[in-house]
Amino acid sequence: MLIPRLNKKGIALFIVLGTLLLIIVLANIILVIMLSHSRLTQHQVSRIQAQYASMAGLNYALEMLRLNNAPWTTAGTYNICNSNPSCNTLTPSGGCTANEPNLPCSVGFVAVTISGSPSAYTLRAKTTYIRPPAS
Repeated sequence: MLIPRLNKKGIALFIVLGTLLLIIVLANIILVIMLSHSRLTQHQVSRIQAQYASMAGLNYALEMLRLNNAPWTTAGTYNICNSNPSCNTLTPSGGCTANEPNLPCSVGFVAVTISGSPSAYTLRAKTTYIRPPAS
């Protein structure tokens, strides 16, 4: 009895194409993971910069209160704005009490709220920061 021979010439092409397809899919998955980690890292850096900017704003307000520097001696909200012209940052609607060119570009402004009496002030800081653009 004759057994027909199978033509195996085309099987190598399918194996190579399947391997290439698998490599391309894995490379795309790795690329997506790397890009998402990059965005997450940029966001975390912006948040950390905003946190330190708010701490610096509190220290600035404490120094202005210590020096008895007007208008910092009365209760209210004071805005420390980013005046760096290379930064495209947010600015508060109430204007700026102090301009600070050394704030990072991710920080728009720091709002320091002073409440209480001169014998016992309460200070609060709120920072507006810009999230990195999603790419």
